[in-house]
Amino acid sequence: MGLLDWLNALFAEGQKPLPTRLSAEQAIELARAAADSDPRRDLLTMTSVRERDGARIWSVSSATVGSALVVELDDATGEILRVYNVGIR
Repeated sequence: MGLLDWLNALFAEGQKPLPTRLSAEQAIELARAAADSDPRRDLLTMTSVRERDGARIWSVSSATVGSALVVELDDATGEILRVYNVGIR
């Protein structure tokens, strides 16, 4: 999820949250485990959920300026789909 997608999700009005199997806390826990070797793992606190190809995908990211660590995971299985950096640092 790019920064613009995240901002759109954050400021979207009138949209109901998607029902999920995992709670935000569980998604954060799984994301932190997946990013265990990254020193920013404890900064993974921001969550969003979106549908992609019929699956619900959690995006867990760090709340940092200029760059972010992002972990995407499948809501149904808890499988880590991607760990990546966004930004300039």
